[in-house]
Amino acid sequence: MVGIGHAIYTLYLIYQYLTSIGKVVDTSKTIIDATKSKNKLGIIITGCDSGFGYNAAISLSKLGYTVFAGCYSEQGSYNSSENIFSKLNDMDNIIALKMDVTDEKDVKFAFEKVSSWLADADADDTRPKVLHGLINNAGTGALGFIDWNDLSAFRESMEVNYFAMIQVTKTFLPIFKSQACEGTYSNSRIINIVSVAGLVPLSGPYSGSKFAAEAFSNLLRQELKSFNISVVTMNPTFHKTPMADQIVSNFEEKFNNLRPDLKKQYGDGE
Repeated sequence: MVGIGHAIYTLYLIYQYLTSIGKVVDTSKTIIDATKSKNKLGIIITGCDSGFGYNAAISLSKLGYTVFAGCYSEQGSYNSSENIFSKLNDMDNIIALKMDVTDEKDVKFAFEKVSSWLADADADDTRPKVLHGLINNAGTGALGFIDWNDLSAFRESMEVNYFAMIQVTKTFLPIFKSQACEGTYSNSRIINIVSVAGLVPLSGPYSGSKFAAEAFSNLLRQELKSFNISVVTMNPTFHKTPMADQIVSNFEEKFNNLRPDLKKQYGDGE
């Protein structure tokens, strides 16, 4: 019975994907073109302390979008000597937020800031502010073999790379769906920065969480098709980011901290 039920559900998803069954967006409504005024298009990005998130925030702000840049801490990640939070806040079109994606209070605060911005419309402007996009970029990585990592490493990777992505997405999803259903805006998208490790197993804790994030993104894409909300996954490889720069040193540190018997099993007899 379980096998039959699974087969039926799979066929249903395929049918829904091919025919867009259950379409809830009324395309006959007049959709306001907010692209003519990019500063009225809001984009929220997590993990802006460094790397992809930091660079995306700057690039999009220069294009005229209003960017809500979520940062884990004011100093930024990877022991930065620079106050990333202040630096981002000093730039045009960027609103930096203290946002630990695993902290429900931080995520709720970010939601309230975005909601307040959306509600603060100019009386003489008929084009409303809208939430154009969400970029789930925040992530962490525990390296090494499964045998080298205790359960806490797996739990941390899942909390940041998987559960936090779900939490942030579900927090802002009502805004995207309201815009679509009310006919206010029909060009929003959710971009999940996953990893090539979500397609090819590379490291126990990290790949496990990224495979989960990939599955979540694929399911979300199918579900939101009816609302005309795009869900995109990006799977970077080894790009020059602070996280990638520390791969070798972190790997070596992980190995050096192994129990002597484990080190011996993996080729170090000292």
